[in-house]
Amino acid sequence: MSLNRFRVPPWRDGGLVLAACVLSACVGRYLTSTVKPVDFQVYRLGSERAFAGGDVYASWLHGLDIAPPGLPFTYPPFAALFLWPTTWFSPGFAVFSWSVLAVLCLALSLHLARPAWADGAAPWQGSASGAGRLAGFGRWPLVLAGLVLALSLSDVVNQHLAYGQINLLLMGMCLVDVARRDDTRLGRWLPRGTLIGIAAAVKLVPIFFLALFLLLRQWRLAGWTLAGAAGATAAGFAFFPEMSVRFFRTTFWGLANDVAFAPEMFASPGNVSVQGAVAFLGGPHWLGTALAALVGAAGLWCARETFRRAGLLASVVSAGVTATVITPASWIHRAVFFIPAVLILYWNGGRGQRRAAAALGAVLFCWCPSLANVLAATGQPALAPVAFVLRFAQQAAELCAVVLLTRLPQMARWTGEQPEPDPPATARRDVGRRDCRGGANRVGGRAHSAAAV
Repeated sequence: MSLNRFRVPPWRDGGLVLAACVLSACVGRYLTSTVKPVDFQVYRLGSERAFAGGDVYASWLHGLDIAPPGLPFTYPPFAALFLWPTTWFSPGFAVFSWSVLAVLCLALSLHLARPAWADGAAPWQGSASGAGRLAGFGRWPLVLAGLVLALSLSDVVNQHLAYGQINLLLMGMCLVDVARRDDTRLGRWLPRGTLIGIAAAVKLVPIFFLALFLLLRQWRLAGWTLAGAAGATAAGFAFFPEMSVRFFRTTFWGLANDVAFAPEMFASPGNVSVQGAVAFLGGPHWLGTALAALVGAAGLWCARETFRRAGLLASVVSAGVTATVITPASWIHRAVFFIPAVLILYWNGGRGQRRAAAALGAVLFCWCPSLANVLAATGQPALAPVAFVLRFAQQAAELCAVVLLTRLPQMARWTGEQPEPDPPATARRDVGRRDCRGGANRVGGRAHSAAAV
């Protein structure tokens, strides 16, 4: 009997993941229906003003969902060009589409960090037979759909959808960029590193990956990242010359004040950055800056060790976690790289590492900053220690994930299990260089390639 009779339609797994993304976006928006998507409206109104000939940095934005006195546009000028499609549709449809796009980027990022047991085919590709499937769906697409739905209840994703943020889209761009190959038609027309550069021209945080590539001596990636950022910035100058001059001459230097409007907001539990933690403890500004620099340097070292042991994709995820922690103002919805970091730890570690990853993942669902605010507002001395711990839980979890990623092959020793043999340093360097040049990224002994993306 021919296997074609049992061939699974190629659209079924992809349809399952797409349906999960749409449902996740709906759940996220429903759970935070009282919160207005003010960040998305800033993107939309800022782009509208820029294309109408106005200057988005001259005054704060006012409009739908934005309460007085308004909100500032804190992004580079190219962002107004990049976000222009948000103005093409009605506000309601635009917000919904933006939420679905964000969750799709989350699903794509999780797929890139998928475990070794996952089917090598992408979730939108069919299977030649019904083997290894449940109710007609592949094992990994079912897990991926479940993860997407579960993460809609997490603090990071929920707050991201509530405010209409852009971070999941930028993370997807960065991870796709390092996971794809150069020897494809797309790779020849759009070399790897270019998308990261474009993402950095939209929001400055991804420029941290340039430092990582230089540290790893990945000159081609670093060069195309710089070229992508420069080209996108030049496009911003071409479309909005006066606005661009204002941004780089004055606005850029006061971004920290624009993002956190008041000292009490900067020091609030919602700001999970290193500088925000120092401000919460009453430390001086220079101390927060110095500690952020030290954490950034240590994070780059950890990312280099992660690269040597687990490949480029895991290294970029590690650096992404560090980048969000060291920015002056880092609200909870920016911690998107923490999600694939936890999953990489869980998929590829021994028993002890899986337990650690599960504990770190639990932080995602504890809503620590929000709960810390609630407990602190009660004024009860007995609750103060709990509020204090919750205040720093997110930062501690992210920093722990960065450190644990450097020990992926050795974590089994903590539980008495026999670790995998550690290859010689020369072999690690050779494999790592081959991975970066070819687009393959070793996570859990499996290569990610553009064919699987």
